Amino acid sequence: MFKVEIKDSKEKILPFGFQQPDYPLVNLYFTSESIKITDFLWTEIPAKNDNLITNTCLMEITLSKEEFLKITDHQLTGTKKTSLPILNIITDILHCSCHPKFKKVYLQTKVCELVIQVLSTASIATSEFQWTEKEKMLFHQLKELIEKNLSKNYSIGDLAMVAGMNRTKMQTGFKDLFGKTIYTYTIDLKMMEAKALLSKEHAVSLKEIASKLGYKHTNHFSAAFKKKFTFSPSSFKKGINLLGALFAALISSY
Repeated sequence: MFKVEIKDSKEKILPFGFQQPDYPLVNLYFTSESIKITDFLWTEIPAKNDNLITNTCLMEITLSKEEFLKITDHQLTGTKKTSLPILNIITDILHCSCHPKFKKVYLQTKVCELVIQVLSTASIATSEFQWTEKEKMLFHQLKELIEKNLSKNYSIGDLAMVAGMNRTKMQTGFKDLFGKTIYTYTIDLKMMEAKALLSKEHAVSLKEIASKLGYKHTNHFSAAFKKKFTFSPSSFKKGINLLGALFAALISSY
């Protein structure tokens, strides 16, 4: 049986009682910036500082090492970066709206997807350590500015002015800390938000979505979406509607 416990900073999402034979365990501790992976060789996982959890923990996963090694042959410990794809999977887990009948299997599948994504994420680059704490703070402020204003299209010059540094330094530092160029990071955020809007139960028009994401013309948004995902937003919406209908039919048959 797949043995896993998922919890956020406040409660257990998928509880599981580990037994002595399940040890050692692998613990993955997620914050918005990093992932701490630890092997636990004893039967009691040390309690973490409650203040630290409240302030920084997004989610925590503990699973038996035997199950961990079924997903991957990597025996990995240490700290890695939290990438956008990882944050997206965490969001899926924390806001799971799956039918209760399928929730356990869904969450276990998401754990497998998350572990694979964690293992494919590059370790923290040594170049990160060349930046001062003040510079890192500025890069995080730029990241937050972009995330909160997807309807705006900031130029590199605009962002450099906000950061108070030249363009080359700003772009290099952003990529060092977050693993993507400013342009790629912005487009990825816009496209993931587009997917979320297209997935909403109540229809949102492509024109509205394009406007929310800073596109003056719907066809420009559609082209960007297709370039990112290889299919058009309208095809994605039709697929979501079809899956919803099939799922509703499946539930009603039980």
